This record gives sequence, C-alpha cells and structure tokens, in this order.
Amino acid sequence: METMFRLSATQEVLGVSVLTQRIKEQIEPRFSGVWVQGEVTNLSRTAAGHSYFSLKEGDALLKAVLFRGRGRFYARQLKEGTEVVCYGAISVYQPRGEYQLIVEFVEPAGTGALYAQLEYLKQRLQAEGLFDLQRKRPLPPLPKTIALLASHTGAALQDMLRVLNSSPLPLQVLVYPIASQGDEAPGSICRAFDAVARHHKAELVVLARGGGSVEDLWAFNNEAVVRVVAASPVPVITGIGHETDTSLADLAADLRSPTPTAAAKVVVENLQEQVQKFSELKVSMMDTILQRVSDRGYNLVALRDRFRLLDPRRRLREQRLHTLRLADSLVQAEERRLSLSRTTLGELRHRLQLGSPLRLVENQKETLFRLQEQLERLAARGVAERRHGLGLMRERLRGLSPLSP
Repeated sequence: METMFRLSATQEVLGVSVLTQRIKEQIEPRFSGVWVQGEVTNLSRTAAGHSYFSLKEGDALLKAVLFRGRGRFYARQLKEGTEVVCYGAISVYQPRGEYQLIVEFVEPAGTGALYAQLEYLKQRLQAEGLFDLQRKRPLPPLPKTIALLASHTGAALQDMLRVLNSSPLPLQVLVYPIASQGDEAPGSICRAFDAVARHHKAELVVLARGGGSVEDLWAFNNEAVVRVVAASPVPVITGIGHETDTSLADLAADLRSPTPTAAAKVVVENLQEQVQKFSELKVSMMDTILQRVSDRGYNLVALRDRFRLLDPRRRLREQRLHTLRLADSLVQAEERRLSLSRTTLGELRHRLQLGSPLRLVENQKETLFRLQEQLERLAARGVAERRHGLGLMRERLRGLSPLSP
C-alpha cells in the first residue's frame, strides 16, 4: 500500500499558494455573478459599516460580506435568521484558503425577491444604455420577410398568422419555434435570435408570447434574452403577455406591443399605411402630371395664336426671297472671284513664261552666237594684222641681211 503514495521523480508538487491561486483562477471567473438564497447567520457589523454574515441552507454554509454602500438593503436591515436572496461574485481569499460571496444586492426571499432581482437587473441594464430611446430603430417601411419567434403550441402563433395573412402586400413569414416558459426558455429564445442572424433573410423580428403569470413570463426578463434582443441586427417588435405586462425584453425592443396579436397588427397596419402613402403619392403625381399637361396645352394655344398673328407663310416667303437674293449675290460674288482669278492666272502665266528656263536658254544661246561671231571676227582681224606685220618685218630683215649685198 505504501508504494501507491510514493512520490515519483516526475510528479508535480504544488505549493499551498500555487494551489490556492489555481483554485482562485478556476472559481472566480465561473461565479462572477450568481444569485444565492439562504438564511442569514453569524451576522456581525464593523465600525466602518460593513456587514459580515453567512448564508445557511441545511448543513451547507457560505460566508458573505456586504460592504457599506453596496446592495439595496443596508447592513442595519439584515437580521439574524431571515431568509434572503443575494446577488454577487465568489471571491477566494488566498491567505486563509477561504472563499466568500461579495454581495452587491440583497433582498428578502419570496415573491418580492423576484421583483427585487428584476429591479436590480433593470437598473443595471438601463445604466448600460440598453433601454435608451436613441437606440430604438424605426420599422422597415416595406418588409418582405418577417421572423416570428413564438411557441408553436400556443394560440398566439395562430392569431398572429391570421392577422399577417391579411397583409395588403405579399409577406413571407419565417416561424422560429421557441420555448416561452421554463428553465429552457432563455436558451431557446437566444438560439432563435442567433438563427435569425445567421440566415440573413428577415427584415423584422416579432418576439411574442401569450398571457400568463409572472413566473410564466419570467424568461423574458432574463439578462441573456434582453441582451440578444438589444443586439438584434434587425428591428424587433415584442408582444409579450397582456397590456399590463412589461418585461425587460419589451424595454430593449425597438417597439413594444401589448399583446402578440397587437404586434402582428402593427406590422400589417404599417404596411397598410405605406400602401396608403403610395396611393396618395400616386394620386398626387397624377394630379401634377394632369396639371402640367393642362398648362402645356394653354401654352400651346397661346403659341398657336402668336404664330397666326405672325403669319408663318408670309415669313417663309420673305425668307425664301431673301434666300434667293443671297444666292444671286453669292453667284455674282463667285463669278467676280473667278474672273479675278482668271486675270491673276494670266498674269502669273505671262510672268512664268518670261521667267521660263527654255526662254532663258534661247536668249543665252543667241547671246552666245553673237559673241562667237564677234570673237571670230576679232580673231580673223588679229591674224591678218599679225600676218601684215610679219611681212613687213620679213622685208626689213631681207634688207638688212648680209646676204643681200
């Protein structure tokens, strides 16, 4: 037997502080907001105004502390032996290895405790702004698809379907069955809202439940339900219970109706109102069109009278004569332009002929012939003169030649 408890080399050994810390990390997050009911015992008060006591139920005992200024009931209202309901968080005190309930809210147990819990939750959610009017969204003017969250076994669902069938426009109704009372109701309602958000089809959500006792309607005061209503991506209409019943889900919704049937009527009446508005717009548009057509008719008659006074045919004849005169002027101007062009062309042709290369070549050729004749004459005369001078010089040489004597 001793070998069973022998410490191995790989076995982890926890210190007291480490173990207590791990217990603290496991317990406190899981019990950060709990409701606990029990009998007050071991009550003591400090000079600072804090109250220390225990909640007892049978053999079980839970230590608790209510600090001054916390909770709806102050320390002097706590009494030994009274049955109370407390809301708070479990805290582990490491130096002593003990845990206790840090109380934030306390009320006497019984029917009043339910309303006390409701009031506390209402104040807390209201402080977060979940019930502010600024958060309320207008209903879609012409929704085509509506998600209906209601119990499939209740008469309220059939009443709403009957009312919705009287819609003046085609309306697709998606029914999401829910458990509307009991412990499973809050989770069922939250899952239905999650399904609506995942499907991305509905443009409006109607959360409904027929009349019942306070306990029957208590699921609609559940914090998770209130938050999922407030977080809905599309507007929400609630019709829960009777006209005198108002749940926290009603406060978080975009519109509250006194009954499920009234909620369906709101949808239908909204559609009827929109259809009526479109009809009125249509009539107004037709009146405007007819008035404008009538105005245009009067303008047309006035223009026709003006045309008659101006005699368009006479103006047409004048325009025709004016056009003919312009045509004659254009022809004359064109003829003058052509004549001037011809004259200019003749002058250019004469100037071109005078400056023609062939003409220049002929002139140069004649000049060359004249110069050639002059050169030939001058050459012949120069040769004759040279011959005559040569003859004279020959005679002179003969006279001087020593051979002559």
